[in-house]
Amino acid sequence: MVVPLLLLLLRASPSPLDVTVTHARNDTGRIRCLLFTAPTGWPSEQLKASARATATISNGVAVCRFQDTGMKPFAVSVIHDENDDEKLGTNLFGVPTEGSAFSNGAKSSVFGPPTFAAASISPIGTLTLKLLY
Repeated sequence: MVVPLLLLLLRASPSPLDVTVTHARNDTGRIRCLLFTAPTGWPSEQLKASARATATISNGVAVCRFQDTGMKPFAVSVIHDENDDEKLGTNLFGVPTEGSAFSNGAKSSVFGPPTFAAASISPIGTLTLKLLY
């Protein structure tokens, strides 16, 4: 009886996640992190994200903290919102002009961002993502 209760308590305890974002080309603007537990809205629809976090940048590094990621797989998308307009800046051809990063080492291609499946990871306590421009 004690073991099932212990498993239930462990499963119910919060699973915080710190996302360290590196290689910001400057300290202008903010880092915006979105956590998704399903492909709907991935990677940029803020209102469909399971959680959102914003961080200030210092010496090219920022940390987004999510209080509880739950126990199921998730994916994280990050942008360096240099002009603080709450979206990824793009040029006339739709090519990003601001930095971005995705969990699981997933990368954008000429066809767009990675899929949710490519960026999905199991719950962990820390994650480091390198911005690409």
